[in-house]
Amino acid sequence: MTRTKLTKRAIEAATEGTELRDSEVPGLHVRVKKSGIGYFLYYRNAAGQQRRPLIGKHGEITLEQAREAARRLLGDVAASKDPSGLRQAAREVPTLAEFVEGRYLPDLAARVKPRSHELAREYWKNHLKPAFGVVRLNAITRGEIMRVHQRMAQTPTTANRVVQQLRTILNRAIDWEVYPGPNPATRVKPYPEKGREVFLSPPQLRAIMQAIAEEEALGGTPAVRRAGQSSGRGGKGLREEASRGISAFAAGLFRLLIFTGARLREVMLARWDWIDWSAEALRLPDSKTGKKTVWLNRLALDELRRLWALRRQEEWIIEGRDTRAPINDPGKAWHRVRDRAAEIAQDPGIREVRLHDLRHTFASMGVAAAVPLYVVGKTLGHADARTTERYAHVLNDPLRAAANTIGDAIGAALATGTADVVPIAPPQGIAGGKDSGKV
Repeated sequence: MTRTKLTKRAIEAATEGTELRDSEVPGLHVRVKKSGIGYFLYYRNAAGQQRRPLIGKHGEITLEQAREAARRLLGDVAASKDPSGLRQAAREVPTLAEFVEGRYLPDLAARVKPRSHELAREYWKNHLKPAFGVVRLNAITRGEIMRVHQRMAQTPTTANRVVQQLRTILNRAIDWEVYPGPNPATRVKPYPEKGREVFLSPPQLRAIMQAIAEEEALGGTPAVRRAGQSSGRGGKGLREEASRGISAFAAGLFRLLIFTGARLREVMLARWDWIDWSAEALRLPDSKTGKKTVWLNRLALDELRRLWALRRQEEWIIEGRDTRAPINDPGKAWHRVRDRAAEIAQDPGIREVRLHDLRHTFASMGVAAAVPLYVVGKTLGHADARTTERYAHVLNDPLRAAANTIGDAIGAALATGTADVVPIAPPQGIAGGKDSGKV
């Protein structure tokens, strides 16, 4: 093919099927098709493969713009790059949804506990998929991530976890060489998170225990009232009243959380055959931190014996209305308990107490009773001793009391007179010492 210096007039005068080669920029071609006139660059990459990427269409870009673009591409080729190959590889990068649902989540299921996998799926479904699901991995930008993060500013903890999960997903894609990176989710500054550590005071705890007993005495069957004509089966037209009362097993769940300091799901999903009565222990085959023993004090053992006497089956300790499964969602029952406890104690703050705060209360009482932090951590099943250090401030009261006791003893000794008090000479160089006055 003969090379000629291309001109706008020559290009527009060319007939369909014609291919022109530019003499000014090596490799620059013009191809005339029925669909239009296109600028192409022919080159060979470092492996000797021939490439013919489209630079642009005549009319959308000018001849000079095409030449300038061709020169830039040839510069990349001279630097052993393959612009066309990189462009093709970029088109082959999967969308975030394709990667997460096809590779990341299935792999995660084999690496983490079911609850952690469930939380990852929730963050993906509720936040990441709506924002980035159809976007290719290499097209996700830090700016868009920051905008999503900012839209969630009212829930800072969730916002931070969403960005953290996206960063982990993209790091895994880079590790698996799905795309080269870099990771745009890095350097997204997290929002400050306020730690929420609630420890019930003795009066609050007594109000909670009284409320559990009162609500249990009322029973757990919801009251309903007719809100209109019922049509057919299924209870249409019936609406639950603001009923009171909880089941004996919901009450047992709450008491066991207070008495053991265990996590909610550790007690809620426990089975009768996990109890080692002779060792006074609940042997969990798995937990958040792996295999775990929950040691049972007298209060916990008494509660378990009470529940054993009430059981309708021999599998689940905290059985639900359907005896084939444990209790499903104790949230409503707990709201009734804490609302009643707030009335009993005349303390509206109790309405904000979460079930997990019962675990914090167990730990804080252990520390306040001078149980070493290390032992409290082992009782709670902490894998890292640093996790237990959040309760260290509870030691302030007994330490302050100890300091006051020692101070009172010193004061009493001094009050008996000064005859037996031996003055201590200051070190040399201090006023009153041997070298007093010397500099």
